[in-house]
Amino acid sequence: MGYDYGFALVKNRFVDICRTLHRLKSKEVTSVYSEYQSKINPAISEVTLHKLQDPTEKYIDLFGKLLYPKKMLPIDINSSTIQYKEEDGSTRQFSELSSGEKEVVILTFDILTQNPYDCLILIDEPEVHLHPELSFRLIKVLKSIGERNQYFLFTHSADIIGNSLDTGVHFIRPQSRVTTGNQVVRVDENNIEDLKSIPNIRETIGMVSVGKKLLFVEGNSTSIDRNVFATMAKASKIDVAIIPSNSCSNINNMSLICEALEKGLFGVELFMVRDRDGLVADQISTFSTKSKGRLIFLPYYHIENAFLNPQAIEVVAKKVLLTGAPTAKEIESKMIELAKQQLNHAITLYVKSEIYFQAGNFDVSPKITIDTSTSIADLKNAMNDQKNKILIEYNSNFSEALIEARLNYWKGVLENSIKTGWTEDARRYFIGKRLLKEIQGWLFETKNILLWEHIVNSEEAVCQQTCKELLDILNSI
Repeated sequence: MGYDYGFALVKNRFVDICRTLHRLKSKEVTSVYSEYQSKINPAISEVTLHKLQDPTEKYIDLFGKLLYPKKMLPIDINSSTIQYKEEDGSTRQFSELSSGEKEVVILTFDILTQNPYDCLILIDEPEVHLHPELSFRLIKVLKSIGERNQYFLFTHSADIIGNSLDTGVHFIRPQSRVTTGNQVVRVDENNIEDLKSIPNIRETIGMVSVGKKLLFVEGNSTSIDRNVFATMAKASKIDVAIIPSNSCSNINNMSLICEALEKGLFGVELFMVRDRDGLVADQISTFSTKSKGRLIFLPYYHIENAFLNPQAIEVVAKKVLLTGAPTAKEIESKMIELAKQQLNHAITLYVKSEIYFQAGNFDVSPKITIDTSTSIADLKNAMNDQKNKILIEYNSNFSEALIEARLNYWKGVLENSIKTGWTEDARRYFIGKRLLKEIQGWLFETKNILLWEHIVNSEEAVCQQTCKELLDILNSI
């Protein structure tokens, strides 16, 4: 068979999509012309026509979400081609897209043309030809097509798996290896470590080549940090690669070598963002100074806190539940009830964090001259003396009275934040990761419906305002 056998189908599908777009545009023009002809009257010099929505507008919007900063240009029915604009302003033909770009355009435009709703959509190996970041964008765009659809993606891509752990991943084990039980195993935060055959691709170095700006965030393969920022960056056409770094300590250490990394990766700008946790203003200032402003702190305890807005949650509840959705007031009451239950836990975390960060490094380096004549006994005594000095200092700085005072301080802050309702302070200070999960469980009785994703994707003003501070962080870099 010919060397190009198999490519013909892909090529034909791409041509078919282009023809479909031209047909849609032609129908619009024909409708306008038909309306004009029906209203022509020699006695009237002006004809008023209805404004029709451009049927190709949704395709143009989808193209931008997939391939930004590229922009698809409006369809010209007098031209046989479709064009797009590069970031530098140059105009190119659709045929000049890369194979991976063509594949995601064909796939998403195909589905969009079908206008699916209440459908099960099966896609086999969507990662073929795709860069990891393009795979991530594809999944996000698919979710936005139609209403109440469920996608099944059959994949070997660890990147797609890693980006989907919070929405449902199942691993099909070879039948020969399964002696008892089901071949299909759900993969989540509870058993991901047991499935060594699924690597944590979210740390892939391939992400480095995506864009000139890299944003390192907290979290591992089961956290929402990367998903939140990547979703918002996509929606706002902000060209930045979001890379998880597992823990906040990694981000703190990274801030100290930021300049060295930038020198090693020509043309790349590095930024980091982390939760505020229990840090006080002085500690935040110190970290920011050391990182030369590259380390950015969220204004909340966790990133989940951003979405603890009763009005925004009400919008999502009404959309998802349709009937029986609680009001914002009922949601607020439930949030306060759950906040009271975690009060002592939150107080403990705040004071623990204060002591941890203020204590610094427990350095028992001996303060003596060390040479060949120094004995083990000398080193032992010197190190023991240094240890005792540090312990005395710790006992003084973190006395029982001080710990009690800090516990009472945070108790007062948290109690006051919910005394008259769910305030902005409550939204910032309570433990958001736990609270958002509990609210989701109360509303939907499942962890597969993600409040944050619905809020981020909503066009309602209250939802957009809820996300504003996170979006400001992305825009600041």
